[in-house]
Amino acid sequence: MAKQKGPPKGVLTSKEFFGKLKTDAGSMRLVLLYGEETYFFDSAVNVLKKMFIEPGSEQMDVCYLDGRTGAKITLDTVEEMLASPPWLSRKKIVIVRKSGLFSGEASDKFIDLISNVPDSTILLFLEEDMDCRRKPFKEFLGKGIVCQCSQMTEEQLADWIAKRLSKSGISITTEAAASMAVRGSLSLNMLANEIEKMSLYCKGEDITSVDMETVERCCPPDLSGKVFSIMDACGTGRAEAALDTLNTLILTRQPLIVIRVTFMNHLKRMICAKEVTDKRELSSRLGVMDFVADKLIRQARGFTMERLLGLYLDAVKADSDVKHGLMDERTSLEMLIVKASAKA
Repeated sequence: MAKQKGPPKGVLTSKEFFGKLKTDAGSMRLVLLYGEETYFFDSAVNVLKKMFIEPGSEQMDVCYLDGRTGAKITLDTVEEMLASPPWLSRKKIVIVRKSGLFSGEASDKFIDLISNVPDSTILLFLEEDMDCRRKPFKEFLGKGIVCQCSQMTEEQLADWIAKRLSKSGISITTEAAASMAVRGSLSLNMLANEIEKMSLYCKGEDITSVDMETVERCCPPDLSGKVFSIMDACGTGRAEAALDTLNTLILTRQPLIVIRVTFMNHLKRMICAKEVTDKRELSSRLGVMDFVADKLIRQARGFTMERLLGLYLDAVKADSDVKHGLMDERTSLEMLIVKASAKA
């Protein structure tokens, strides 16, 4: 997974936004959070409610409009929510999710709405998809606080995991944290659940330090690590060992489509590792830990660039054949593994 590009000028990262929320919550009046990491959406809502909403008054002082339910959200609907002041709380919070209001043109009514949010209210928009080139986004950026909620890199996730566990008095090795990040499919929502489960397990077993053995015992299978092992076996011509690992993944009910996608992504990483032989540079480019970059570089040495490119093109063709019903999914994976194991 490559490192995320920085947000547009004037847009905060999630770290900057939550830092501002802690130090300058009073400036929160017009806010837009957008991006694919929706864990930050829920976190922001929870923090704002804790700061501004009195216990027992949420039903009156927090309003929700959610386009995911199929309901059409209009400017009139939002304006109606803003009309009444808070009941018992310091501020009223109006939360608008997947509004569709940023996909069109910035009408005078839209500009008027975001320009006149009462000081007693926080208007919070939550949008997974956002075109930053459109005028509604630019108008909003000039008047409110905007935050891009991007998915973290593996390195950032490993650090996040370590910090979360440390709050429970539990340490974790670098390798184990990186493995947990991959097992959680780089999703903070999934990882938050895994961290909670790990904390409870450690408390029950009186464990204060998490290593790879603990992660293997408590967390979902490391699909990325298994695919790494498959390519290690392929690089040394051990097709039988590689096929055995694939069979183990299938027996543990790992979805074939997920295995195939992971295999293709791993080939892309290996191609990058073949081109970039400095582990620090590769780590930065892929957004992985240094030791992972080092392992990729060493693994890529067992293949020529021509062979890796050929395998990736074969994987792309196999993907197309499977989608068009021309080949069985398992057979396509086995054929790729056998070809990857063949001597050059």
